[in-house]
Amino acid sequence: MFNIAIEYFFGGSFYDGLRIGQPDEYDLDLLLSLPKLVEPTITTSDIPGYVHLQFKEYIKFLKEIKMAVRYK
Repeated sequence: MFNIAIEYFFGGSFYDGLRIGQPDEYDLDLLLSLPKLVEPTITTSDIPGYVHLQFKEYIKFLKEIKMAVRYK
């Protein structure tokens, strides 16, 4: 049917043990594996370090999730 996978990775000075002083931010990278149906579009945000992720067929995607859960 469809498969969604999320992997996460920690990086940056805190996780590398190079941070000087107390940490006030952390780096987190997400790797999303989405079905082709979704056709994601990524745009940068006005806020540094953030992005907007839009799904072209989001409503259809939600319907497929509901069907998969129902017939699991």
